[in-house]
Amino acid sequence: MKLGVVVVHRNRPDLVERLMDQLPIVLEMARRNWEFEDTVLVVDCGSTHRVEYPHYWYPDPDFTGGKTRGFIEGMKLLPPQDYYLLLHPDVCFSSDLSALKQMLRVAMRNRGIGLVSPHTTNPFFGMDSTGPDPTWHKTAASDFLAWLIRGEAYRDVGPIDGRFSLGWGTNADYPYRLWKRGWMVAYCDATRVHHLGGTTYGIEGTATKSRRQYLLDARLEAWTGMCLKYGDDWGELMSEALPRDVDVNGFMMLWDLWSEEAFIPADV
Repeated sequence: MKLGVVVVHRNRPDLVERLMDQLPIVLEMARRNWEFEDTVLVVDCGSTHRVEYPHYWYPDPDFTGGKTRGFIEGMKLLPPQDYYLLLHPDVCFSSDLSALKQMLRVAMRNRGIGLVSPHTTNPFFGMDSTGPDPTWHKTAASDFLAWLIRGEAYRDVGPIDGRFSLGWGTNADYPYRLWKRGWMVAYCDATRVHHLGGTTYGIEGTATKSRRQYLLDARLEAWTGMCLKYGDDWGELMSEALPRDVDVNGFMMLWDLWSEEAFIPADV
């Protein structure tokens, strides 16, 4: 089995170093159950502060491609894998170093799952639902922080959409594309990872817009991008791809949230 890991960052080598200190343990705990070769690639998203780990850098002085472009570029560089683990730099495994093992167990026992995410410290629509199996449940949308994607599903559905450079649209767009092609999207209920949050945009030295501006722009980008791609009623369209046993319709909830023109983010 082959596992490709892509870590992206924008001028946060300190977070990458923290994550890369944990990753060998995370991989080793999974390797106790399955034999696999892993390839770990760090993508510098136009960073001026680069890392010393095996990495790829591309120019993006204004960070117009966001971390989304980082994942797209990283996935292009990896040869075909059986599984891909996509990680934001501010994901922390210290609370559960067995997270990858738990996610792989769910994926391997359920061949129809195309994407599985751990629970995170970020509340998200559908994360806390339950299913008949205590280790996982189906979900409509999924917060894009630490996704394990089956290689077969990735090759079937294709890469994430670069138009969602700020990331929010990916939470709905990619899960929908998987559901539409017959793949399940799931949360692994057996593990939770910590998300530090607010570690790039607006942070000194990252050469990014303010945190508040990011939140405003991310909502607008997600809403307009989804409307252009799927039509104004994209929430209802996406809902048609869901099976009846998905009890929280994250697509419609995100439609309601992003359609609110009076959306005002917190200053954090």
